[in-house]
Amino acid sequence: MRIEVRQGKVELTGDEALLLNCFEGAKRFDRALKTIDGELSGAVSHLFETGDFTAKLGQTAILYPQGRLNFRRIILVGLGKRNELTSEKLRRAYGFVGRKTKELKLKSLCLPAFESNLPWVKLDESSQAMVEGILLSLYKLDRYKTVDENGGVTLQRLTILKEKRKGIGEIN
Repeated sequence: MRIEVRQGKVELTGDEALLLNCFEGAKRFDRALKTIDGELSGAVSHLFETGDFTAKLGQTAILYPQGRLNFRRIILVGLGKRNELTSEKLRRAYGFVGRKTKELKLKSLCLPAFESNLPWVKLDESSQAMVEGILLSLYKLDRYKTVDENGGVTLQRLTILKEKRKGIGEIN
């Protein structure tokens, strides 16, 4: 898998899917989630309002932009309660994302760099945990296997976007 770190806005990416994370019980969205919610006429807000998505740790939801954005799918992942987040919980949540990408047969995924502003979860640690969670969930020992039930489709590119150039060096 090729992993890229670059500067840019999530709504302009050309990957197959966009991954956005959400906190359980959050009263407001971060910039990326707010932008996507606006582009989708409040579809993200509606998921929360109806209780169909509560952002519990590892919970996922799929939204389909239907041509309104550059990607075919948006994956929401729940990170649980903000004040209980650790690198290990982040790794586990992104493990669920990796399994979801396998299930959806995605070849490329874009995610914004995780900047929580929590003093105990730093940018470099969170980026490492996200990538590790996805990679570990996609691993399979198939050396002696003769038939591939997934049709050989696996995630080939993971793009981590950071809106501002400052801090990109911490991610690499």
